[in-house]
Amino acid sequence: MAFLLTREGNIVEGGLSGTTSVNGVDVTTAGASRTTIHFPYTDLAILAEGAYKIRVDVYKVAYDNPDSYDFQAHAKTSRVTVVNEPVPAVSAGSAERSIIRALQAAGVYIH
Repeated sequence: MAFLLTREGNIVEGGLSGTTSVNGVDVTTAGASRTTIHFPYTDLAILAEGAYKIRVDVYKVAYDNPDSYDFQAHAKTSRVTVVNEPVPAVSAGSAERSIIRALQAAGVYIH
């Protein structure tokens, strides 16, 4: 689940639009020694100007009891600055392009 955070780490209620809870997509390559799972938030948007971080909490659901889940981990982005003015376009770096290709190969539509 994704949360928008202020600089102080407080959750901004209603600060995100789009899908804030997604299932992980296993993109582990054949023969890999560890599992790789990405969480594609393809339509997530920040609704107000400001400086933020996004925190993603990861939960594990038991197949035998889908109403039960356990917190596994969380991760935060670096600072995200939102402005209401034109900004220069940037291209995805090689690491981002690699993730996008892996998700597309797994059937995830990236717009």
